[in-house]
Amino acid sequence: MHVLARYGWIGLIVMFPLFADAACPDQSTVASYLADFKAARASKGFGSDLSLADAECARGKLVKELPQVLGRVVGYKAGFTNPAAQERFGVKGPAWGVMFEKMMVDSGAKLPAKFGARPQYEADFIAVAKDAGLADAKTPLEALRHSEERYRDLVENSEALIYTHDPEGKLLSVNRAMVRHLGYSLAEELLGRKLSEFVASDVLHLFDAYLNTVMKDGHAEGLMKLLTRGGEERFFEYRNSLRAEGLARPIVHGIAHDVTERMQVERALAKRTRRMQTLRTITLEITRELDLKTLLGLITRRAAALLGAASGAVYLWDETAQVLSAQAVYSLGEWTRGKSLRLGEEIAGTVAQRRDGMIVNDYETSPHASSFFLERAGFTAVVAEPLVYHDRLIGVLTVNNEGTWQLFSEEDRNLLGILAADAAIAIENARLYSALADSKRRLEELYELGVAMQEDRTLRAGLDLILKGAQTVLRFDRMNILIADPDGTRLSAVASLGTEEPIEQIYVPVGPEGGGIAKAFLERKDIVWEGAGPVPEEWRLAPPYSEIKAFRSRCFVIVPLIVRGAAIGVLGADKKFSQEAIPSETIHLLKIFAAQAAITIDDARLYEEVTRHAKELGKVEDQTDR
Repeated sequence: MHVLARYGWIGLIVMFPLFADAACPDQSTVASYLADFKAARASKGFGSDLSLADAECARGKLVKELPQVLGRVVGYKAGFTNPAAQERFGVKGPAWGVMFEKMMVDSGAKLPAKFGARPQYEADFIAVAKDAGLADAKTPLEALRHSEERYRDLVENSEALIYTHDPEGKLLSVNRAMVRHLGYSLAEELLGRKLSEFVASDVLHLFDAYLNTVMKDGHAEGLMKLLTRGGEERFFEYRNSLRAEGLARPIVHGIAHDVTERMQVERALAKRTRRMQTLRTITLEITRELDLKTLLGLITRRAAALLGAASGAVYLWDETAQVLSAQAVYSLGEWTRGKSLRLGEEIAGTVAQRRDGMIVNDYETSPHASSFFLERAGFTAVVAEPLVYHDRLIGVLTVNNEGTWQLFSEEDRNLLGILAADAAIAIENARLYSALADSKRRLEELYELGVAMQEDRTLRAGLDLILKGAQTVLRFDRMNILIADPDGTRLSAVASLGTEEPIEQIYVPVGPEGGGIAKAFLERKDIVWEGAGPVPEEWRLAPPYSEIKAFRSRCFVIVPLIVRGAAIGVLGADKKFSQEAIPSETIHLLKIFAAQAAITIDDARLYEEVTRHAKELGKVEDQTDR
């Protein structure tokens, strides 16, 4: 039917883009071309150098004239839509053409072989019947029967569940997919049974409403939750419609798709969203709590609740003792509190050593299990995450399944890991707040001690006050005050606290033999050593002074006592017994204290000297009066 249309379209559209750089044809040239078109003879065209713009101009003039030959415009058509045609006619892309009324002929029309100057045939559309049954059908009835057979085959082999049931819900037909998805082997195992027999019990009450809807409205769609033969719950998205025309009794046609996996993903996503929202609320809550004891209890309770558990613990790392200790427990009994673990011991110790979380869902047989917990606790699964702040171990957060018997998943561990990161920050903030509060309290105590030191008293009384106050406020194990003799060659103890030797045996020379004590005095600089390796050579005491027990320590600080720019002695303090590191804040407070102590010592010495002179003067006056 498109032979004339194709010929006319080629003449109008295709030949023009073959040329370049000719001017738009004038009206006489167009008329000549139109005369050749009417006579079906070869035309000279519009020249061999027509540009695309000029070809479009020529087309516009022809379109105005062609209706007198081909009738009215009936449509438009795109040409050169494939690379082969574009290459053949030398164009770079598709072009459009006008369709005229006489270009259209009826299907089956016969055309003369000489319908044009150069007759060509090009198939626009070819349909091939791939189904031999349809191609060989002799009558419409044969084609219909073959189509029904193909449709039945299509239904049987479809992955969608296709079925029919009567108005009461009794299954009349089911395809293989429905049999398979419900866990059966044969369709006969389902036919004759009511669909409601497969509906999960928690939604069974909705089945009658479904039947009413489909019978009343003629259609129904939604979700069904069915039970397989093995009792597994599966979700199906269905779209059912009522068929009554030509039937003695209406039936319901249904098609459904198993969307169980999609539902599981959606539910998991919704669960994770709720958990993340809960986690955000918990994070805000714990970051507001600044009391460490309260905070640890809060973290433990919220961590357990976040994972749907009811028991857990927080272990804190003691850097000095190199142990983890349970500082907060939830639903585990007070016998758990204070339990200590070394790195690599049990689950908490292993997590701390690896700095990585872990899940143990078979606790009773796990190599990380503790006989201590196996005898006293009733949990069978544990999930734990390290508490780390700026690459520094803070502790371990654990949650177990006591009372719930749940198994923990990687999602549970990841969620606990996020909480653990926020909890570590909150713990450090609470510690910092506590340290600041403690510093404020100690500064107030130092101020009160400084005021007390200004009262008139003997040197011995003043020194005792200094050491006792400093030990109470600054929490050192031992303290010594050494004062230089008048010629500045020796530093001798004038007060000592926590030492064994008599005070007369505690002294060092001012020189290299006096090690760090003499160095702090001579250079008027602080000396601090926290026990990280051997004491530097230049700070070591030479024998026999190195044998004085009051000076033997691996964790100490020495501060010069300075008055009016001159050193009068040194104040030494250590953590001999506790072996704890000395915080920088404590050193700062000790320096403040040493400055006040130096003035007190100097004032006390001056007071004693004045008192002595006064007594001597009184004796002279008594002798003069006689």
